[in-house]
Amino acid sequence: MANVTVYGPPQSTYVRTARIALEEKGVAYELGPVEFGQPSHLALHPFAKIPAFTHGDVHLYETIAITTYINDAFKGAALLPADPAARARAFQWISVTNDYIYGIAIRDLVIERFVKPMRGGTPDEALIARNKPTLLARFDIVDKALQGSSYLAGEYSLADMFLLPIVAYLPALPEGREVLARCRNIDAWLKRVMARPAVTKTAPPVPQAAE
Repeated sequence: MANVTVYGPPQSTYVRTARIALEEKGVAYELGPVEFGQPSHLALHPFAKIPAFTHGDVHLYETIAITTYINDAFKGAALLPADPAARARAFQWISVTNDYIYGIAIRDLVIERFVKPMRGGTPDEALIARNKPTLLARFDIVDKALQGSSYLAGEYSLADMFLLPIVAYLPALPEGREVLARCRNIDAWLKRVMARPAVTKTAPPVPQAAE
C-alpha cells in the first residue's frame, strides 16, 4: 500500500496539480476522501481547504508546499527549472494562477456554470457577464507570455501544472471556448500539456458542456 496520500476530490484543480506532480515523478499514491467541514477535515487542513498530503510522518497542506516537497523529496524528473531566473518565473506564474486566474475562472465561472446547477441552483449570469472582460484580459496576459515559448517558464514545470487543471475546464464552457479561440498560444499549450501521460491519468470526470 502506498504511503503517500493526497486528500481531496479529483475534480479539484489543486488536487489535480498535486496528483500531476506525483505522476510526473512516478510516485505511487492514494487519493483520500475529505469530509468537508468536519473535524476530520480540519485535522487535515486547519483552514478547511484542499488538498492535504501525507507521506509517512510528513503532513502538509497548501498546494505550493505539497508540490515543492514532491519535487525535492522524490527521485525523477525535476518539476522546477535549475536556472534561477527560470525558477523564479515558474513561481511567478504559480502566483499569477493562484491570485489572478483561479478566482475568476473557477469561482466565478466553473462553479457558476457547473456546480450551482448540480446543486439545483442557476448561474449568476450578471456576475459572469460582469467578469468576462477581466477573464479575457487576464488570459490575454498568459497568452502573450506563451508567445514563442512552449511552457510558462521556458520548460515544463510546476507553473504549467498549476494552470493546466483550470484551463482544462475551459473547452466545456461557452466563455472558455471564447478564451481558447482568442488565445491561440494558450490553446496550443493546452493541447501540448494535455498529451502528457501524467495529465491523462489525472483527468477528473468530465462535466457536461455548458451551452
